[in-house]
Amino acid sequence: MRRQRLSFEQLIAQSLITLRKSALSRRYQEEYFSQYGYDLNPSIECDNLNLIIEFAEAGFGVGWITDNVLRSALKQGRKIKKVEFFYRLPTREIGVAYHPSRTLSLCAEKFIERIRQGNI
Repeated sequence: MRRQRLSFEQLIAQSLITLRKSALSRRYQEEYFSQYGYDLNPSIECDNLNLIIEFAEAGFGVGWITDNVLRSALKQGRKIKKVEFFYRLPTREIGVAYHPSRTLSLCAEKFIERIRQGNI
């Protein structure tokens, strides 16, 4: 069975659940929408991704989360499903800055390794 893909019009007609306006991801979403001439006006603004999942799971609307967060939530048995968007969102890039003569912690080394492998 093929999933329906939502257009901008269909997506903004939903009760949208996003991060609060000051969040970097939210600003990224707003910029993306404005490129196509649409305003992102969510019904619910949350402080973290877990709240978005909880509200979506309770049926309050469509939450906007990353694929990694979605996969993790589904593995935990959360009662949500993926809604496909008609337009492909551009990928985001991150960079890591650190002092080259300082020793990195094991956590920092693993984080950089995951970035290089494309796991983040």
